[in-house]
Amino acid sequence: YPEVAERMKALEGGQGARRTWVWRKLGKSDLAEASEHLSNLADFTQQLPTADSPEKLAAAYVAGGWQADAALLKALKHAKSTKAERAIFAAARALYLPWVEAGAVRLQEMVRHDPAAVAPQPLAGFGVAGEVILFADGLRFDLARELGGALGRAGLSVDLGWRWSALPSVTATAKPAVSPVASELTGRESDEEFVPSLKADARRVTADRFRQLMAEKGCEVLDSRASGDPSKTAWTECGKLDSHGHDGGWRLAFRIDEQVKLLVSRVQELLDAGWKSVRVVTDHGWLLLPGGLPKIDLPKFLTQHRWGRCATMKAGNNSGLVEVPWFWNATVRMALPPGVGCFVAGTEYAHGGLSLQECVIPLLTIRSSAAPRSLAQIESIKWIGLRCRVTVTGGFAGVRADLRLKAADAKSSVAEAVKEIAADGTASLAVRDDSNMGSAALVVLLNEEGRPLHALPTTIGVNA
Repeated sequence: YPEVAERMKALEGGQGARRTWVWRKLGKSDLAEASEHLSNLADFTQQLPTADSPEKLAAAYVAGGWQADAALLKALKHAKSTKAERAIFAAARALYLPWVEAGAVRLQEMVRHDPAAVAPQPLAGFGVAGEVILFADGLRFDLARELGGALGRAGLSVDLGWRWSALPSVTATAKPAVSPVASELTGRESDEEFVPSLKADARRVTADRFRQLMAEKGCEVLDSRASGDPSKTAWTECGKLDSHGHDGGWRLAFRIDEQVKLLVSRVQELLDAGWKSVRVVTDHGWLLLPGGLPKIDLPKFLTQHRWGRCATMKAGNNSGLVEVPWFWNATVRMALPPGVGCFVAGTEYAHGGLSLQECVIPLLTIRSSAAPRSLAQIESIKWIGLRCRVTVTGGFAGVRADLRLKAADAKSSVAEAVKEIAADGTASLAVRDDSNMGSAALVVLLNEEGRPLHALPTTIGVNA
């Protein structure tokens, strides 16, 4: 793997200049454009996930690990011919698969011993008058970062957090878990296909019953264009990320910009209609790998229900795999494939299992703002000896910068001091020990509570 990353960086060093040629304007430089993102992918996957708890593993992913997922999607957007497709797929798989597999395996190792470590907490504050809940199916964390940035640039105030998805990370289970009526639902051993039932009468939660139950509890259900009554509370849905993923596999990469713009437009429309805030929720993320996820054998006749990334076993059969309790009924166990494997061969897009990409899901709260506010992002890192100048864009008030070996571990800092971002959007960080010269590190942005907001890999003393 290190050899692949080094070769990709070398190719970018030789081919990057081609993006300044006229051929790029003519749309004839797909590989040169993909090279930039594959080089970034090599940087973002340089350190394999090794945290010692699911919470720390997720924190590192939220701080910067998601950038590997984003770089992969950006590279795939340039696979516009068979020749480009082959080259991009080969490089992307070689760089991305070991990293995403390591993260999933590490998470599963810890959850095998303590499934409660990834149990999502009940969502607080639902049913607040003046707030509309916007459900976006399959809004993975990297796309939520992109959405948050776009909303900030549109002049809106954006708060971005995260939570664990309900398990298994499929819509039938996880969508009701982020709804205002989650407390009205339960799971029975007789329930099928990961669908919960109503506590009141044991009926299966169909789409119609789901909407009816919300209306009965005082939550107005809006269709895709309706504005509703901003003095109440409401639920609406927008976007087709998940359906495009299932239909097109890796070609979902071509639909990302369109789907993000659609969500921005809907949020703006609701706020313009008088809603005080829009809370964007989702059910699960997903795994995407061009060429297909690794195949894991689990004979279908042994299972009661089997999807690509999860299954329930027939009575008396032992899967030998990682098993987790069903979110709606802990006595029902789900068998999950190891790593990023899939029970169905040739699957490029899937969810339902246990990985950071599937299970770390975003929560966004958006309000109107008099001044544009976007999420703090590192724009550039410039080294002069053992001191680097960091330039930050977005809403950086109260944000500080640190230089660490691990994004979520304050003890791994190699900086002389953590520095607050100045009014001009810059900070200067000095390395306290010259033996770190040439070592891989991360510039990390921290919020006022010290939690990582964004991270960017760098090599100490070396300008890319």
